[in-house]
Amino acid sequence: MAIDFERRVLFFCGVGHCLTHMFMLLFPPLLFVMGETFEIGLAAVTFYITLANVCFGLGAVPAGWLADRYGDKPLLVALFVGASAGALLIGTAPSSAMLAVGAIVLGTSTSIYHPVGIGLISKIAHTPGRALGINGIYGSIGTASGPLFAALVAAALSWRWVFISLGCVSLLFGLGLAGSRLHLDHVQQRLRGQDDGPDTDRRPRFMFLVFLLFAMMCGGFHYNIILTMLPTHLAQNAKLPLGQAVTMGGTLACLALTFGAAGQFVSGLMADRFEGSRLYVINLLLIVPAVFLLGHLSGISL
Repeated sequence: MAIDFERRVLFFCGVGHCLTHMFMLLFPPLLFVMGETFEIGLAAVTFYITLANVCFGLGAVPAGWLADRYGDKPLLVALFVGASAGALLIGTAPSSAMLAVGAIVLGTSTSIYHPVGIGLISKIAHTPGRALGINGIYGSIGTASGPLFAALVAAALSWRWVFISLGCVSLLFGLGLAGSRLHLDHVQQRLRGQDDGPDTDRRPRFMFLVFLLFAMMCGGFHYNIILTMLPTHLAQNAKLPLGQAVTMGGTLACLALTFGAAGQFVSGLMADRFEGSRLYVINLLLIVPAVFLLGHLSGISL
């Protein structure tokens, strides 16, 4: 019974993670066509994407607080339904002002996932590292498929249907979660009943938290640069004709992101067996020469 409960939690959290990254990566392939629709420049469209990303970051803090106060399930339902509402607002927006409203709703709603979904998995999983690794694969699938989904649907229908169709999918999962018998109240009650005694190690824990926050900030910066520039960088250094280079750049970037999905699962397994902070530092040290080589190699060695 406990295993079935954990699997259902992992499923809904995984879908939420996948959709979160898909929604936030729908914009880049659609910049020009959205600008033409609303008769605004590329910088203006980029501003709305930035607005969604700012809400995506700032909304995480109140989302975590609300989950602690009212439970995880209502917040996860709000993620699916709110993201659907934001996407539908964008997809049916008659003006750039409504586009801004939709971007705010979408960014705020998707901000719910990371503090709530990852926090919930950490609380219920018997092997948290493995569970978070599986959850990371869902996120990587969303990261890799978001731009592809946007390009295919926009080519077949229009950019509006990109948001409308994915918004409908998100709404269905929200309704499914709301109507499910996935009761998480006992998880909150059990955690509130735990008493670890007086906290005598506040300063070391605070300093470690500061380190993690700084590392995550650098990781997020690096992650977004990779997503934005890696395909172009690979295409420019592929030493092939332009058309072939663009195709090769996109293919190699997809391959790199696929290794990222596998890496998250392997890292999760290692986190269950070895001390986490040491693994984290080793990971950060391995990134440095990789980034250096990425900027200096070309052709097959790249």
